[in-house]
Amino acid sequence: MADLASLVLRVVVGAIFLGQGHTKLFRPPDEPQGRERLAAAIAAAGFPFAARLALLVAAVEAFFGTLLLLGFQTRLATVPLTALLVVAIARVRWQKGFVNGWDWPLSVLGGTIALLLLGSGAYSLDALLGLPW
Repeated sequence: MADLASLVLRVVVGAIFLGQGHTKLFRPPDEPQGRERLAAAIAAAGFPFAARLALLVAAVEAFFGTLLLLGFQTRLATVPLTALLVVAIARVRWQKGFVNGWDWPLSVLGGTIALLLLGSGAYSLDALLGLPW
């Protein structure tokens, strides 16, 4: 059952990140989930080069979310995604409180940490290619 659980978790978490990254990369930047709003949140958190960081965040979400969906280098893919979530919680969402603040990123963070511990499982490219991840 652990392999099936890993598959379900990979698909859900990977789809969340891929969807978020795709939205920020390819939809109009001024949409509610667009890159401009992310850049504004990044700037408000005190980070420099907010527009560039927003683009980087979007690319990381899309790329590593895709790796999770495929089950390719799953444990490695969780590292940058986990880092994004920790920073988002600590620097951007924390002041909003738990409910409607950092509750959602925390739940996805739990998924990335679980995948780091579980690995990609038998139903993955990692298993198909015989990779130890």
